Amino acid sequence: MTWPYKTSRHQSRTRRSVVRYAKIQAILTWTAAQLCSDWTWMAVAFRQHDARLRAVAFLLWAHMVSGFRQARAEEHLRIRMQKFQSRKTRLVLRAGRVAEAQIQCKRRELQSQAFLRWRYCFQESSKAPSDGAEMAALSQTHRAYRQKVYRLVKRGCRTELANWLQAWRLSVRFSKMMDECSLQQQEMLLQVERSNMWILQLQEERREVEVSRGRLRFHNEWCRRDHLGADASCQSECGRPHRQMRRDTSLHHHRYHHAHHAAVNSVGEAALSQVDNMQDPRPADKFGGPQDNDRLDEVGLGNGTQPKVEGKRAWSQWACALMCASRATDGCCSYKDDSGSCEFLPGSPTRTAETGWTQAQCIPGFGTAKCTPWSAGRCAGAEPEPASPGLPVWELIWEDHFDSETCVPDTAGVLRPSPEFWSAEIGYKRGKELQWYQPKNAECKDGALIITAKRERQAWEKPQGPQCQVVNWDSSEQPLDNISCAVCAPPYFQYYNPCDLVRNDDSGGPACDCSESAEFTSASLMTRGKKEFSYGLFELRAKIDTRPGAWSSWWAVGDFDYVPWPKNGEIDIMDAFQRMVKASVIHAGESGLPSSAIQHADARMIDREWEKYYHTWQLEWDEDFIEIRIDGEVILKLDLSVADSKRTSWPNPFTEGKKFFMILNLAVGGHSGGDASLTQFPSQLHVDYIRVYQKKGTTVS
Repeated sequence: MTWPYKTSRHQSRTRRSVVRYAKIQAILTWTAAQLCSDWTWMAVAFRQHDARLRAVAFLLWAHMVSGFRQARAEEHLRIRMQKFQSRKTRLVLRAGRVAEAQIQCKRRELQSQAFLRWRYCFQESSKAPSDGAEMAALSQTHRAYRQKVYRLVKRGCRTELANWLQAWRLSVRFSKMMDECSLQQQEMLLQVERSNMWILQLQEERREVEVSRGRLRFHNEWCRRDHLGADASCQSECGRPHRQMRRDTSLHHHRYHHAHHAAVNSVGEAALSQVDNMQDPRPADKFGGPQDNDRLDEVGLGNGTQPKVEGKRAWSQWACALMCASRATDGCCSYKDDSGSCEFLPGSPTRTAETGWTQAQCIPGFGTAKCTPWSAGRCAGAEPEPASPGLPVWELIWEDHFDSETCVPDTAGVLRPSPEFWSAEIGYKRGKELQWYQPKNAECKDGALIITAKRERQAWEKPQGPQCQVVNWDSSEQPLDNISCAVCAPPYFQYYNPCDLVRNDDSGGPACDCSESAEFTSASLMTRGKKEFSYGLFELRAKIDTRPGAWSSWWAVGDFDYVPWPKNGEIDIMDAFQRMVKASVIHAGESGLPSSAIQHADARMIDREWEKYYHTWQLEWDEDFIEIRIDGEVILKLDLSVADSKRTSWPNPFTEGKKFFMILNLAVGGHSGGDASLTQFPSQLHVDYIRVYQKKGTTVS
């Protein structure tokens, strides 16, 4: 390494001083630059003849040495701090061990005191056992434990002594518990054996009583029909009222009656002796109500015009009072004893003293009524009504179980819903729903109809080609191309011309086919023109899916000539979406426009667990009301007078026997379905069956 600067001897002193300081500064700068790359410069500088260069090198060397010493001092201080921290930690641990040792010493002291007390008690108790239990405690095993304890005491092993003492006590306690458990087990076995014997005895006695009762019923029938004839002759023959004998469920009264005709065998006699003390505890009803078997002969359901049957009343006074009370309204109840006629007059009618009649006033309350005791007379006023309105009698007129008997295979062998009952919708139909309806999404499988909603493409995927294409259409009727059909697809969803034009074939599909670009596909079935109904009972059993985007529906729409919605009326029996089931009835408002449609609805919240199972929806539709039920629970009940022309300015679509057709579909999205992007498709609607009943009448007509 060479030095880049040289000094001239012929320069002046001042100039030499300036140059000297400049050289020193340059040397320092150059030295700092070379410090990290080459350390041999220091040896070269000491060999130079220039004393100033040697001085600078010495100063730099001294500075480096002082830096090294400072670093070594810092490292030494750090090491000392670490040693101090470790020593402090050891002191803390030592203090903890000292405290623990003090606790152990205290514990050993307490154990030694307890041992001294125990040794004194043990020596006192082992001197002279007082009874057999103490003798058993001093068995060979216990004596071995005691000897071990004494040896430990002599050695001064207090910890081992405590362990042996605990083991000894546990041994004594365990032996006592085992003895007690064995005794309890033996007692339980004895009780089980006694219970089995009692059960067998009771079963045998029950069989004997049943045999004797069967003989009694047979003998009573024989006595009444073949041997004694009428009830009066049977009374004279047996010496007691035959009616009372039939009423008594015990066999006590039959023994006297049976003695006139036949002897009872030993088995029957044993059973009769066990029930001799049975009594009929119930007194006569204050309304003249029958007791026990009398009710089987006298209580009937019917109206007040039912004639007398074989000399017996159609029903009793007691049954008449119950039927009048079931009206739950203020009124008067009349009963005729000889014919069994039962009448009801609402309100507060007058009373006449007509012979053979009794009457009672009924006062309503809490959903029922209480009738006063019977008194002579008859309720007079308007035309009387039957006391009981009766129950409806339904007749099955149509059903579809979606099995191999009703479903029809297609060209691929897949069972499809019967075209005799159902027509499949094709295309975008209503409510800005995202699905394209097509028949192949509905199939019959495992005895059920399965409608599947599928995702055909993602929303961000662009369809190949135009959104809609013209299929089987004659342009001479109306010019139509792919561009004009684009309004039928999302996001426009136009449902009128040209989207309502039908193809020139038998498929019934729209001329603007948008199926290739559809994001979702599903199926919709309807019975229009094939199965249409008016009043009746409609029933469906289904399993639904109400995740976001899925919208299952079963609804009915009026099919009237040239009457648009909502004037034709709509009944939503099943509307299931977004964890909710809804039932509603829709009709027109005063303007008759769709925007002013009136909806009467009710809904229930459900959960995912509820959707795992099949449930039953019912619509009961009569001249006066509509009632919708789910699993027997009433969801909506509507008085049909709410849709009369006096209120809406339009004819009531639900009365006068107007015909409605059914629609069964699974939609995606739309006004109520929700956000379909939150659900992993496919989604399915399972339908077990659909049944339709018509009312034939009631049980009193």
